[in-house]
Amino acid sequence: MSDPCVSAGGSFRITLSTLVRTAVILCGLLITGTPVTRTLEAQNRHLLTSERQLWSDRPLDVTVEFGGGRLQLRPAEAPTLYRMELTYDQRVIEPVIRFSEELGTLHLGVPSVRDRERRNSREGSSALIALTRTVPLDLDLKFGLGRADIELGGLSLRNLSLSTGASETTVSFGSANPLMAEAVRITAGAAELTVHNLGNARARMIRFKGGMGSTVLDFGGDWVQNANASIEMGVGSVTIRLPRALGVQIHRSSVLSSFSAPEMEQKDNSYFSANWNTTSTQLTIDLSAALGSVTVEWIE
Repeated sequence: MSDPCVSAGGSFRITLSTLVRTAVILCGLLITGTPVTRTLEAQNRHLLTSERQLWSDRPLDVTVEFGGGRLQLRPAEAPTLYRMELTYDQRVIEPVIRFSEELGTLHLGVPSVRDRERRNSREGSSALIALTRTVPLDLDLKFGLGRADIELGGLSLRNLSLSTGASETTVSFGSANPLMAEAVRITAGAAELTVHNLGNARARMIRFKGGMGSTVLDFGGDWVQNANASIEMGVGSVTIRLPRALGVQIHRSSVLSSFSAPEMEQKDNSYFSANWNTTSTQLTIDLSAALGSVTVEWIE
């Protein structure tokens, strides 16, 4: 009786050749990161939706923490207290959703992590978060890497604290705060940051501290009270946009950065808008910049 392995040799060699070619193709796909990798990543993505209705009008301490990826934050429609739609890698990321009616606290998002694999997965996350307009909020936003688009117009803000890492972040106050806020505090790392219509925040104090990067601070909006602001920049550029109707004084304590303030009158280290002594609302800015440039632009 002949050896079955020998008699089937031709067939075996064809099968082996097919397997080799298949293995080469698969290796190429894995090396180049094409469909195989993308399919595996897609299989590990998870969509989570969490929502809670509004049952009380008591003030709320809200923390939104998002380590990296794409973040969008918006006002919610009544009667929603919050809504979060989160896409993330469920193998390595555990979302945070904690609400305490007794303590008046809400914590949402994806925390920052140091592990490399977790960090890479986190950077591919995305979140759409909506917060109530009705309840007075002390809001703490912590954003790491990636891109953030934050609309705070119409939220009832008592205090706002915003910190960003190496990111591209846009913050807007599209409509006026129903409350008079105590303070708006913004800290940016190596970031590109643009803030629109800070006047609509209706904050008594506005503080910005930047490490390096490019920042635009737009003080447009509906001004109804006097305010103080401090701007501290390490290395980079800051553009300060000021409405012509607002009386403005800028006190400059830096000497190494370049400073351009057209249409402002200089007296020692202070610069005054032409209408400083005649307007009903005034903004005083303390400016400190180590290296880089500061430019004042006027808006209608």
